[in-house]
Order: sequence, then C-alpha cells, then structure tokens
Amino acid sequence: MAKWFVANLYVGIGLFILAVGSLIAGGAIFGIKSMLLLSGEVVGVGHSIWLLFLAYLFVAFGMAAVVSLALALSTLTNSGLTAMAAGLVLVIVMLILGSLSVFDFLQPYLFTSHFGAWIHLFSQPVDWAPIRDALINFTVWIIGMTGIAWLIFRRKDILS
Repeated sequence: MAKWFVANLYVGIGLFILAVGSLIAGGAIFGIKSMLLLSGEVVGVGHSIWLLFLAYLFVAFGMAAVVSLALALSTLTNSGLTAMAAGLVLVIVMLILGSLSVFDFLQPYLFTSHFGAWIHLFSQPVDWAPIRDALINFTVWIIGMTGIAWLIFRRKDILS
C-alpha cells in the first residue's frame, strides 16, 4: 500500500505543478478574467478556478486507477520498469479497444473510456451522469486492482 500511496502522491504533485504552471502561463498570456463555458455561459474567475480544481481532481482519481493497475502488475514481476511498461501497454490497449466500434460493449468497463467525462464540468447545467459513472468505474478499478495486488503480494515470500 505504501507503493500505491507514494505513486499517487507523485501523480498529485505532478498535477499540482501542471495546474499552477498552466494558471500562471494562461494568466500571463490571456490574463485572469471570466471564462466562457462550452454551453456559452460566462462564469467569474472564482468559479472558473473551482471548475479547474474539480477537473484536476477528476483526473487525479482516474490516474489512481492507472496506478492501481500498475501496482497489480508490479506484484507479478520483479522489476518496477517491467510493471510500469506493462501498465502503459495495457492502458494503450484499452484506449485502442475503446476506440474500435467492434468493441463498443467493452466501453462501460474500461476506465480509459471515461477519462473525457471531466469536460461535462464546463457546461451549464453540469451533466453529472457521465462524471458519476466515470467515478464509479474508477473506484471499481482502484478497489479491484489494489485488492488483486494485495492478494498476490500476501502470498509472496518476500523474506528469501
């Protein structure tokens, strides 16, 4: 679990740096002013920053599903690099499967199919159904993959 927490901490730090950097760069280039939403409504600066915070929080939750997948794979190998590469390959395979119409029946189950749900935060009124479905999907993947990792790791002989 320490590996899972540290990996998610790194993801959180990376997202925080990205958010602060994008706010600074966007403010320097375009200025800090009201934001035009996808629905055509204009919201104030405070509300805009709140929506951006929610979007980054959503992405962090989605990345926790990726971390959980990589953690489960790391219990199957003796190499962290192999687990990371296998996790990346599986995410790419999920993206490809989700984009092919033949595999449309898989889309509700793949967490990669739900990564784009954050865009619904930027319309008025907010369509919460896709966001809720994505968060449920992420939660199932997080609990499932972390549980599998725990079950595999608990059976390993780590003292020899």
